[in-house]
Amino acid sequence: MSENHANFWPIFRYRGGAKAAIAVLQEALGFDVIAEYTNADDPDRVDHAKLACLTAGE
Repeated sequence: MSENHANFWPIFRYRGGAKAAIAVLQEALGFDVIAEYTNADDPDRVDHAKLACLTAGE
């Protein structure tokens, strides 16, 4: 009998302060940044980022 595992991909959208939010997720919850793409015209703006919690399920 095979086990079914649910996948869950939460998506967060920030209006300003994305870099600060990423830092909180890293420091407080142990997330790792897999990819972070900043805006070419505004390096303080994050257009897309992918984070992972490698300790999930432990």
